[in-house]
Amino acid sequence: MTLIFIYSIYLKSLEGNKNEALRIRKLQVPLELSVKAFKTQIAKIFNKLGVFKFNIESGYIRIWSPDTRFETNDGLREYLHESCVKSKTFDYQIDYQGTLLDRDHSSYIEEVNPELKNAFIVEINNPGKLWIFVNDSVKNCKKCDYCKKIDFLEPGCQCGQVI
Repeated sequence: MTLIFIYSIYLKSLEGNKNEALRIRKLQVPLELSVKAFKTQIAKIFNKLGVFKFNIESGYIRIWSPDTRFETNDGLREYLHESCVKSKTFDYQIDYQGTLLDRDHSSYIEEVNPELKNAFIVEINNPGKLWIFVNDSVKNCKKCDYCKKIDFLEPGCQCGQVI
């Protein structure tokens, strides 16, 4: 199975160098592995590699299908680069039209990607930050302007100060 990892440190590097290679890894995964266990394994791998200055947990990982707008990995990389350059901050918010595959953590890998023809896009989030990928079909967190907590803000923040 092919995994393409997207995370803020990589995107900062890509913003400065449009030829920065995608972080692609091949991984042998049993089809009967649950999505939850799969995400836990990815977190363990990243924690051992020491990519981040903190340990990531499976809750900071989302798994996506490839965006059909891009036929090649180079097309995806160029789109990510352009989106990062356009961003005014390093808190990238990139419109991504792939399908979020890990909505049901009890499902199995073979259910979310039965033919294993496509790569998984693995989005890794930093704690306390917004998710990188934004998609109209996926409810996303926002930061409350009052209490600064990141949470689902529909219709208002849990702090009760902002509606």
